[in-house]
Formats: sequence, structure tokens, C-alpha cells
Amino acid sequence: MNKLMDAADLEGLTAHVEQLTAIRTLLETQKVYADHLSDYWGRLWEYSFLIEVAGASKAMCVLDVGGTGTIFSYYLCLRGCQVWTVDIAEYKVMQADFVARQFPQFSGIKNLWVDGQDLSVFQDGTFDRVFSVCVIEHLSSRTAQAKMMREMVRVLVTGGILGLTYDVLFEPLRGQTPWSANEMGPFANPEEVHQFLIQPLAGQAVIHGNNDLFHPAKEPRERQPDTYGSIGSLFLRKVSNG
Repeated sequence: MNKLMDAADLEGLTAHVEQLTAIRTLLETQKVYADHLSDYWGRLWEYSFLIEVAGASKAMCVLDVGGTGTIFSYYLCLRGCQVWTVDIAEYKVMQADFVARQFPQFSGIKNLWVDGQDLSVFQDGTFDRVFSVCVIEHLSSRTAQAKMMREMVRVLVTGGILGLTYDVLFEPLRGQTPWSANEMGPFANPEEVHQFLIQPLAGQAVIHGNNDLFHPAKEPRERQPDTYGSIGSLFLRKVSNG
């Protein structure tokens, strides 16, 4: 079994999924559910995988880049984290603030209308953990991806962990995905992840726990591949301010 999966044990993952499901039920009951909450079955395990491997415990200061208003941010809050989210979509920020007004338990989350490529609203070394769930492949250029990676690592404390997931699409299927013309799209091989996400950090961060960058952030039961590919995961630990 992959070392990363050893860390993310079935019992721990299942406990996270159960609590995430309870949050989804709460939001649906109160009719504040929205499509962008991204709470389908596989995504709940993806969130759980990130938490189990990177860790996100009480009193940690955590940033979710591009996940404003998702169940992931609400769960981080309930775990006792100090949660900030940033998103380029203003409507997501507005809806997340609306949810916070309806549910006092989420009122501590701070949601900002900010582009993940420019996190200058935060000082260096602000966060213990930074997460980004399937956002990086939607950026418009490799330059933009590198810029966002550097910003996410910059705002981490030394020793802090960045956990992110991304769409994976093996080369034979590359031309079949209905991806937007202004998005980079899924990664075709681990070499691309190294070249465009890791190398731009210039020794500021090292891979945390997993060298298989196409390792799927999936539920323990065997999951059938998505129509156009799967989900890869990357964990980086900050070692230097550069």
C-alpha cells in the first residue's frame, strides 16, 4: 500500500466523511445548498484525504484557496481551525457570508474576494495549512500556476503544509476533455506536476509523504475513474522562505 494511504487510514477517512455529510444535510435542510458546494460522494473523500494527510486541528490558522463556501471550509471551522477562504468569484464570497449569517457556528470563517495568484492581503508565514481543491488546473497559463504556488507557500509558516488536488488526464485522452480554451486543463503526467508546480518553488518546499503525484485522492473503496480522468494529490512542507 502507498505510504500516503497508510497515513490516511480507513477509519479516519470514514469519520471525516460522516461529519462532512452531516454538514451537507444541515445546509440542504435550510435550503442554502448551491451547486458550487461540490459535495458529491468522491469530493467528500477528497476533502477527508487532505485533512487526514496534511492535518488540520484545533487552533491552526488555515487558508482555503478557491474553495469559498464549500463544505470543506465549514468542516475546518467546526474542527476548531481559524479559517480564511479566498475566491476569485464574488458570488461565492457573498453566498458564504450569507450562510455564516444563518449559522452562527460558521460565523468565524473569513471569506475574501481575492485572486489566489495575489495573496498580498496576508503577510508571509500567516498560515499553518493552506489547501486548494482542484483549482490550479483551471488557471490560464503555466506562469499563473507558478505564481499561485509561490503565493500559497509564501503565506505558510516554516514547517507548514500545502495540500492540493488537481485533475489528472493521461495523454491518450488529453484531446477528449471538454476543457475551456482559457484553462490549462488536467495534468498529463507527473513530470508536468514537477515542472510547473514544484520546481517554481526553488527549494522553498519539499514533498510531504508522497512521491506519486498521480496518487488519487479517493475513497478507500475502489473508485471507477471519472469520464475524463482522475484526481491527483500533492502535499508540500515549507522548509525555507527562499
